[in-house]
Formats: sequence, structure tokens, C-alpha cells
Amino acid sequence: MKVPLQVRPLNHGVESTCIGSIHGAQAGAVIFGYYHMDYCLPGGDYLRIIANHNKSASQILLFTSDPEKLKQLPGKRVSSLVAECIRQINGYLIRSDSYTNPRYKHQEKKYYYARLCLQGLSDLLEEERKLASHDWTGQEKLRTKVISLIEQCRDKNRLLANSSVVSEGYLGNILYHTKQTAQYYQFNRVFPVSRIDQLDFTDASQSAAERQACFVWDSDIHVEQDEKELDDTLRVLCKLYNLKAAPSLNKTPANRFERLAAFFYDFYENSKYLANHLAKEKLITEKHIKIRSDGLTLTTIKPYYQFVGPIQQGQSSLQALIAHFTHLNHPGLLANSKQHAYDLLTTQANGSWADLPHENRAIIRVKNNMIALHYFEQDGLFYPLPSGEDLVTLSHLTKKHLFLPEKINLQVKAFFSRIPLFFKHSLHSLHYFFTQDLYYDFVNHIHKDHQKAKQIKQETKPILDKPAFFKSIVEIMIGHGLLKNGQSLDAFIQEHITKSKHIIVKEEHMPNAIFYTNPLHRLLSVVRHLGMFFVDKSEENPLIGTLALLAYIYGGGAIVAPEVLKAVLNKLYLNGLIAGIEPTQKLGQWMSHGTMSEAISAAVTYWQGIIVAGDLDHFFINAVNVLRDKPAEVAIIITLAMGLGYSMCKLIPALQKEMGPRPEINYLALGAKGGAAIYDTIMHPGNDWLLGTIKWLFRGLSTLGKIVLGPAIEAYYYGYKAGFLNGLKKSKNLAMLFLKQIGAATLDFLLALATVPFLEMGALLIHVPFRGITNFASRLLGGLGKLKPIGDHFINFAKRPGNLNYLTGFRLLPLYGYTNPIGHYHPNKFINFIMNGFLLLTYPIFQTIKNFLILPLIELLSFSTRLLLTILNPLSRLLAYTLGLAILATAFIWDDSVGGVFRLAAKGITYSSNWLDKQAGHVKQFCLAKIQICRQYLYHMTFAAEDAKLYHINEDKNYYLEKPIRLDKLEKTFTANNPRFLTLLLNTISTDSPANTDLPKQKEYHYSPLFTELKQPKQQGFALTNSDLTM
Repeated sequence: MKVPLQVRPLNHGVESTCIGSIHGAQAGAVIFGYYHMDYCLPGGDYLRIIANHNKSASQILLFTSDPEKLKQLPGKRVSSLVAECIRQINGYLIRSDSYTNPRYKHQEKKYYYARLCLQGLSDLLEEERKLASHDWTGQEKLRTKVISLIEQCRDKNRLLANSSVVSEGYLGNILYHTKQTAQYYQFNRVFPVSRIDQLDFTDASQSAAERQACFVWDSDIHVEQDEKELDDTLRVLCKLYNLKAAPSLNKTPANRFERLAAFFYDFYENSKYLANHLAKEKLITEKHIKIRSDGLTLTTIKPYYQFVGPIQQGQSSLQALIAHFTHLNHPGLLANSKQHAYDLLTTQANGSWADLPHENRAIIRVKNNMIALHYFEQDGLFYPLPSGEDLVTLSHLTKKHLFLPEKINLQVKAFFSRIPLFFKHSLHSLHYFFTQDLYYDFVNHIHKDHQKAKQIKQETKPILDKPAFFKSIVEIMIGHGLLKNGQSLDAFIQEHITKSKHIIVKEEHMPNAIFYTNPLHRLLSVVRHLGMFFVDKSEENPLIGTLALLAYIYGGGAIVAPEVLKAVLNKLYLNGLIAGIEPTQKLGQWMSHGTMSEAISAAVTYWQGIIVAGDLDHFFINAVNVLRDKPAEVAIIITLAMGLGYSMCKLIPALQKEMGPRPEINYLALGAKGGAAIYDTIMHPGNDWLLGTIKWLFRGLSTLGKIVLGPAIEAYYYGYKAGFLNGLKKSKNLAMLFLKQIGAATLDFLLALATVPFLEMGALLIHVPFRGITNFASRLLGGLGKLKPIGDHFINFAKRPGNLNYLTGFRLLPLYGYTNPIGHYHPNKFINFIMNGFLLLTYPIFQTIKNFLILPLIELLSFSTRLLLTILNPLSRLLAYTLGLAILATAFIWDDSVGGVFRLAAKGITYSSNWLDKQAGHVKQFCLAKIQICRQYLYHMTFAAEDAKLYHINEDKNYYLEKPIRLDKLEKTFTANNPRFLTLLLNTISTDSPANTDLPKQKEYHYSPLFTELKQPKQQGFALTNSDLTM
């Protein structure tokens, strides 16, 4: 497949995926490969876009020496409350700038309100830095100021939504989540907030310049896999480097229905592309698999696409750069504006060009069209700049870099290979905990206060040489082995950092750890997490939340008290809903068994249905994206959830009795969170809920051992007076501290429970209904007060552009037919024979089902949908146009007469509800601040010494240790003195020479003197066409 680009990357290459066999010596080893594409940018900056084999979205690396650019980039600021809130609201401004221009009047007002809020928050950055880590009162005052600024913006946004055609929209969602971030934010208990915590590297820029170092902004740690944030990153890059704006990013529909329609169209096109790919007899993906003798599988997947367009190559002059593209050596003209350039080139021949030096842009006449070429000058060479659309195209290639079969294959292999690593990591972690942490802690407690006793230091013996039997990547990764050059992984990374000129853009101090790790606090956090499943969606859209709450009451009441429900519905003149009571009872009986279980099942189902219906576009888009990007992960989590739910029901007979005739649904519901937790624990082992609980339990037993057995052991070493009596004294102090810690934890648990009425219960039972009813009343009155916008929307809907006949695009899928399943699946001939025999028996059956059942059903669904849209399209237009005309005729008289009364009433309701909400918010925040200060004081009084040990400076070494493959991702060139880490690693564990994972360097790949000292050969130019460069 050819990918047209205005400017091709100056360099690109591929790395292999390494996965260890579950039975081999490399079990647990998983290093995902990637494909990288590079551009150089003005000011000596460098951009690398990476398509990772295990990720659905691209990874962006920006190398720059300008700290001001870093401030404007998206990304979480988890170590700073104010900076994180600014980041979230700034995301709305970036997205709003990409809306289809011109924006509506209400969109301009929303943009203005967001900027005002952003300015107010920016004034609090310095105040946050001045706060001491133990100034809890100042921290709560800062939190209150932040929430107050956000709520002021929300109140103004609600006033704009006093209409049936204007909603609180994306700004409302952003402000809600920003407010929740401020409400639940935990300040660092040891370090104050620094500029670097706010991702402000202004003070560090001078030292970086002295070292000739550059900052590295990695989307993998700042925005992760958030596609919206990645698109925002590309928008910011276009603005920072004066790149031509990407049309695909600057036509973001603000209307949710337009976004859903655009998603459906993209999904259809991608599905059609995948079907065409799978229909090929010989798949175009070039995949090479090498299984080594130690069980390590190297999978090299070279891209199936080819970049088309001029390469980013430096030229000695601007005229030479233009001539390189056009093959014509015309002298340039000088223009002071784009219009002036057009006027000059109108009478010139094709290939003529005009320079706009103040814009770093050249206008070229090509085939009687005016084409723009952006450029920059660096070290005497002129380089073409890529367009924003080039960056978007390359970043979106991640979704197409691997097709569905390759994704499933790699994800399944990685999961099963991680299972041995999970057990190995858990056992290693517990072994170190018992033999190092607990042992030395206990021994030093015994010998404490004895001057003649030498304190035993906790240290691990350094590994001096590599054992002959050692051949495991996992052992190297956890620090139990040496690389081939004789260094440990830690030493290798430390040396790399010393030689490297990269400064990783990240927070200086790690985010705040949780207060307590005991089972009670963990259980409370789990319950709150489940509760937020109900609270979040209801608070985000109170109107939908109120309807969902009523649906919940209706579903539960239909089973628990149907007669009472009937009486209430009769009094409310809602007799039509009485007919739904019996179907609700049948639904509950089908899902569960027992009155309460049936009521909960029906109520939750109705609640979820209303929530999904109110947020259908986001729900559907997110669900399809997850299934598309992580199919194997979803299947594994569902399997784990079903297994966990089934096991729980078998272990608890009373729970099994509550299951209905279709227990599979309840098995999945019971084990959903547990299945996701198990999957995450296996794929990312660490001090999670399992190991954390075990360590907490045994640390408590160790403390009891010190208190009870400590004096006797101390008497054995130092006698009765110096040992036993001194041990009793230490046991007494330790017991007092232990009881003090238990008391502090108990009080904190009670204080945490005291926040529930103010946060979760108050929000769900008071705030959501209040806001839901008042929003409904104000919007209803506001809509009745201004009918003209409603009529205009109907007219615009009737005149919408689109296809009138959807049947013309119907095509049969190219997947019909039978294929030969015989192939080479395993290097072992016997196993390969067995696999071929199994496929020879089962594959024809599957193909028959596919040809005569699955594909015809898909075709029927596609044809029916197209036929229905073709019929409804003209009918909907006619109906909308008729209604629009009628409403506009009514609005001509209504809006300027009676409508004013309705609009005034809507404003009165909104102002009064905002005022009441504000007063209640002050009381709520005052109470929560007092509770939080008490919790901080209790924790500091009891655990301050232990807490200080948990915090450390976030060094660059941690960034590389987390994923050592980053050592390779950040380097542009490799030499004998600076070897590739993956090559060194593969050479360490085996004498086999590793596969060459780089793409062969061809003449077309140009490394300019900006990045290398080698002289480059002169290259052939490319003919410039209308598709190469556009305005």
C-alpha cells in the first residue's frame, strides 16, 4: 500500500518483538517491537513517531531544548493540583480551536469562559509552590480556590445551556472531571511542589544548555494511549513549528451525532480495508518469525506500506530545495504576502516560485496551481517541513501497522508468557521481603541501643560473574544477572545516562501514595470505586442521572413492592408505566433468583440502560475501539471473569442459589472487576492488591514478634539486665507505637467514612436530583422562550449534505470461498503434522459456516441498514423541513412576546439553583477540609518517619528501568561505543547471532549534517504534483 506524504520521514526503521516460550528458559520474557519514523524540526528539534506492536495508538517523542514548548504540550501533571487542572481545561481550548470554523456564538462564549478560568488558575501556580508539605490548612484553602474557579465557569456554562439546542457539551464534561480531580487530589506529604512538578523546566534550561542536552517529551508517560490527547499533541506541534494545519484535525464536529456518524464512516472504511486484506491469497504483511534454541521467538513485522513523496533532505539554498522538487531551476521571486505571491506567479511559467521569508514559506506554481512549501534553515541547509496531515497520517498508521490476526497472536502469546513471570516476580518479591526487609528489621531491632553491637546493614551481594547456566532475560531485567559487557542492567543504564544528553520530561517527585494499606481501607476504596460507577455518570449529566435514578427505583420497586409502585404511578398520572411491571419481574427472574437479587438485577439493568442511552456516542465508540484494538485482552478478561464468578458461586452455596436460569450473566457480573484485576496483575506485576495485602499482614506479625519474642532473644545475646530489661522497655515503646498506629488507622477509617455522605451519597441522593430537576425546568423554559434556533436546526437537518441512495455503495464481502489450511506452523515436524491434520479436519467446517451463515447474515444486515437509510432519508428531510417552517412561523410572533417571559423564568431558575449550589458547596467543602486536615494530622503524628522513606526524587534511571527498551527508542544512531540495548541483550543470553531488526538503509534515506558528520550522496528529486503539496 502506498502512503502519500507531502514530506517523507528522514529516517525510519523496525525492531522485533521478543516473546519467550512458556516452557523454555526465557519464560516470561516479553519485549514488544516497534516501527519508528523521524523528522527534524526547526531550532534543532527532532520528532519521532513510533508504532508499537502492543499499542493501538502511536507514541510520540519530541526532542527539544526550549522549555516553553514543553508547557504547551498536553499530558498529565499528577504532582501538581493546579497544573493538572490547567492541563485539563487547556485541552478544551485546543479541541475548540479545531472545531469547524466559524464557531457558533455560544461556542465563542464557552471558549472565553474557559480562558478566564485558565487565567485564574495560572495565578495560583506560584501560590502552590510556596506551600510547605505540612501546611495542610493552606493546601485545603488552595483546593477550595481551585474548585471555586471551576464552579464559576460551570455556572456560566449552565446559563448558556438554557436552550433546547445548546447543551453544556464537552466543556461541561471537562469542567466536571477537573472539579473531581481537585476534589480527590492528594498532596505530597514530604516534598513541596516544584516548578518541575508543574512541568516547568525554565530553571533547568540553563544547566541543560551548558551540557548541550535536550529535553525529551514522551507521550507514553504523559498521555499514554489516549487518542484524543495524542491528536491534541499533533495540533500543538503544528502550532509550535508553524506546520500547515491538518484538515483532519481541524474539522472536528462539535455535535455528538456528527461525531458518531464520522466514527461509523471510519469504522466502515477500516472494516472494508481489513476484509480486502484477509481476502488476499498471500497477505501483504511481511512477517518473519525466528524461534531460537532457548525458546525465544523473534517476530519481525516489516510495514506493508510504502511512503510516497519527497524526502526531508537538506539543500544548500532555497532555490536548490525548490529545484530538487520541480526539476526546474527557476530563480525565486520575493513576496511580502500570500496574495502578493499569487499576483507575481499568475504571469509566470510552471515551476516558478515566490518566497515569503517572514513566514518561512515558498509558493510554487505547479500545473497552473499554487502550492505552498514550508521550510526552515539549519546550519546553512534548507529543509522542507512536513505538513500537519503528514504527522496525522503517520500517527494513525499504528492502527494499521498490525492487522487483527497479528494483534490477537501477539497479545495471546504475551499473556501466556507473562504467567511464569508473574509467579517468579511474586516469589522473588516475597523472598526479598522476608529475607531482607523483615529479617534485617527484626535483627536491627534486637541489637539496637547496644554500643558494642555492630548494626547489620541491609544489602544485597553484588553479582560478580554470570553463572554458566544463566540464560534468562527476566533475570537480567530484575537485576540478577549481567549483560555480556559485564554490567548489570542498573549499571548499564547509569552509564548510558552519564553519556546521554537527554533530560526526560517528567515530574521531580512521585505522586502521593495512599494513606493506609490495611484490608479495611482497601475494602473501602474498592466499595468507593464501585460506587463511583453510579455517581460519576449521574453527576456528569444530572438530567440523565435523575432519569437513571428513577429507572432504578422503578426496576427495584416493580419486584419488591409492585402494589405500592402501582399506587404511586396512578397518583402521578403515569398509568402507562404500570404495564411494564410484569415484564420487569420476568426480567429479574430470568437474571437472578430471590427477591432482593431479582430487584437489584432489574434495577441495575434499567439504570445502565438509561446511562448508556444518554451517552450513546461515547459508549459505542469506546466499546468498538476496545474490541478493535484489544480483542485478545477483552477475550482473556471475559474468560477470567466468568471463571472467577463461577468459582465464587461454587464456593459459596448461598450465592449459587441467587443465580437465575441464565447464571452466565451473573458469573460475568460477579467476576468482572476481579478478572480485570487478575489480568492487570499478571501483565504488570508489582506491589498490587495481592502482594500489598500479604506484606501488610506479615509486617504486622513481625511487629507482634518484636513485642513478644524480642526481650527473650535480646536476653540470649546480652543477658538479663542489659538484654531482657532493655528489650522489655523497647517492647513497651513499640507496643505503644503499635497501638497508636492501630488507633490512628481506625480513626482515619471512621473519618474516611464520614466523607461518604458529603461526596458519594450527597451527590447521588441530593445533588443529582436537584440539578436534574432544575436543569430540566430551565432548559424547557429556555427552549419555549426561543423557538427560532429550534426551527433553524430542523431546516439545517433537512438541508444536510449526504448521499440520497445508500444502496449504491453495497458490495459483497470478498471473503467467500475455501482456503488451503496446510502450512508450516511449528519447526517440529511431528507437531506440525498434528496441527495440519487438526486444521484439515476443522477448517473446512469453519469455512462452510462462514460462507453459508456468518457472511450472509452480515450481508443481510448491511443491505437492510442501507435500504432503511435510503427510505428514511427523504422522509426525515421532508418532515424536518415542514416542522422547521412551522416552528419558524410561530417563532416570528412568539419569541419577541411571550417568549421573553419564559426566558426570564429560565434565567431565574438557573441563577437561583447556582446560588443554592454554591452555598451548599461552601458548607460541604468546609467540612471536607476539616476532615482532611484531621486525617493528615493523624497520619503525620503516627507514620511520618515511615512515610518519608516512601518518597524519593524521580530520576531518569527509573524511566529506563521501567521499560529498558526505551534505551533504544530514544537514540538516533548506534555505534560500537554506544551499542543497541536489544542487540546487547540478545547476545548476552545466547551465542546465536540475533536477527538484524533494522530496515536496510537505502539511498533514499537521508541523514543531514545536522545529525551526522557523514557526507551524503546526492539524491534524485521527485516530481512535484498537486497531491504532494497543498495549501
